[in-house]
Amino acid sequence: MIEEENEYRSIVLPFGLFQVFRDFDRLNPTKDNFDVIRTMEYAASPLHYTFGRDAVTPGQVSGTTGLNNFVTDIRNATLSRDLNRYRGMAPSNQPRAEGLASPNWGGTIKVKRGSGGAFHGVYVGAGPYLAMQTDVNFDQQLIDVLGAQADIYVPNAQMRLGTATRGQMAMAITGGYRGRFALPSSTSDRDGVYVAANYNYLHGFRYEDVNLALRLDTDRTGLLTVNPFLPSPLVVTRDNATAGTGRAIDLGVGLVVDRWRPASASTAWPTASTGPTSSARPTRSATRSSAIRTSSKRSRRLSATRR
Repeated sequence: MIEEENEYRSIVLPFGLFQVFRDFDRLNPTKDNFDVIRTMEYAASPLHYTFGRDAVTPGQVSGTTGLNNFVTDIRNATLSRDLNRYRGMAPSNQPRAEGLASPNWGGTIKVKRGSGGAFHGVYVGAGPYLAMQTDVNFDQQLIDVLGAQADIYVPNAQMRLGTATRGQMAMAITGGYRGRFALPSSTSDRDGVYVAANYNYLHGFRYEDVNLALRLDTDRTGLLTVNPFLPSPLVVTRDNATAGTGRAIDLGVGLVVDRWRPASASTAWPTASTGPTSSARPTRSATRSSAIRTSSKRSRRLSATRR
């Protein structure tokens, strides 16, 4: 809504590629020193140079050795009974990653105009609506073991790990308000306070919710064991649907004074919908939240026990 007025160009310098090319052998799955964690880090952000990427915890060869071994051993069903093999990863508890992509195309019908470029109008538009969210939960006892500088053994414990990944795809049909309020002493035709509000009707096309729960049991010596009297230590569940509806409301405010354009403030609220719940919270750069809810659902449950 606020017209861009850039009198300069920016060129991104991909310093991160120096790290990518340096570690190229570690990104090749056919190599003995293949590092799946480092590969994921570079895939997420290959152009940004990361300081401290190779920081080493005492007792570890490299900064990703512990985490890489942990992920690889779980994938290959060769998890070591001694968790100290994976020391050095020190994961954060309950980290969350989420994102929202919701471009919207439409136009504003100005129903009233005022002096200084002020106006009130109605916005009508539509666009795709894509949201992803992942939550990870680590047991604090496991964090203490993996982040220690010396071997630690926790006897007769149950350490739980869990992940929840949700994704949703929908179409947003948007109607809203657009307004510009002139400032008392404007110095350019862009000056003013800009206000926007959207009401989004969401028609869902796809919803996925995958959850993984892993329980690590230790014996009296602090080594991993399989307790036959407890349920399966690994449970994977999946919910999905191909139809649903939802609604979301966005509010945003922007200010332009001469050449100054402070960061805009925005917020969003999901509103009531029908069917199973799915809500994607906005990131710091997102201005919309969704409440896509689906009317049909299938569930699958997989249990696996390592012997």
